[in-house]
Amino acid sequence: MAQNAVCPYQDLPSWVTGVQVADISLCGSLVNASSCVVNKSCKFLGVWAPYQAIGSWKDSDRSELTVTANRTTLDFSKLAFSPTMASLTVRNATNFSLPASFQWPTNITSVTFQYMVNFALPSTWPSVLTELWLLNVTLAVFPLNIPQSLKYLYLDNTNLTELTTIQGRNLTTVYGLFQPSNAELINIYMCRTMRNNPKLRRFANLNLTIATCFEVMGMNITSWLMDLSTLDKLNAMPARTNTRIAMGYVTLQRKLWNEYMLEPLIYN
Repeated sequence: MAQNAVCPYQDLPSWVTGVQVADISLCGSLVNASSCVVNKSCKFLGVWAPYQAIGSWKDSDRSELTVTANRTTLDFSKLAFSPTMASLTVRNATNFSLPASFQWPTNITSVTFQYMVNFALPSTWPSVLTELWLLNVTLAVFPLNIPQSLKYLYLDNTNLTELTTIQGRNLTTVYGLFQPSNAELINIYMCRTMRNNPKLRRFANLNLTIATCFEVMGMNITSWLMDLSTLDKLNAMPARTNTRIAMGYVTLQRKLWNEYMLEPLIYN
């Protein structure tokens, strides 16, 4: 870094002493390491020095940035991605948050948060996000501003009790809802596959009018409220066979299959 240049990390919180970066101008070289650690004056501290913030990864050649916080608090306000990166994974972080001014690059398509405590969802999301993984996070309310580009949603061991009006018209998979026994799934559009959700109990207003297939596996659904258009859509789907996966089908297994009866407006 030029001698008179202002270090971009100087205004980080007082508890931050090290910043992990993948920046050749600060690290000197990334030949033998994927990143280095600098202080808030951009002085090189070493490859394995402790850090409390994530800075610029602009010179990384990785396709995914994975950050493991070891149950500590990390500052992500200065995070910047390289053009090669398409995925962000953050694990074991406490008090995670991104500033409202945070700008996602256009190349990020997959975001994963795992084992997060006191977790605050980002207020904005990548505009081309197709995969969102929320695994073992203290999440009480699901975001309503998920981009229309989302195709794959994986929820596992959150605090959610219901999902309300997910507007992802391209959403094809909701997987792994291990929730309390009174959990509800409400207004999920284009949700074709729901598997291994043993504690999910209720569907309400599940819009299937443009879906080509619908799978429910490994669940014990006790109540299903539907409108007539959804009832007609389900009735029109042929059952899935063991020898052929049709373009349109209904798969209802185990208890739900044994008790399944299509009645106007409600399955109970």
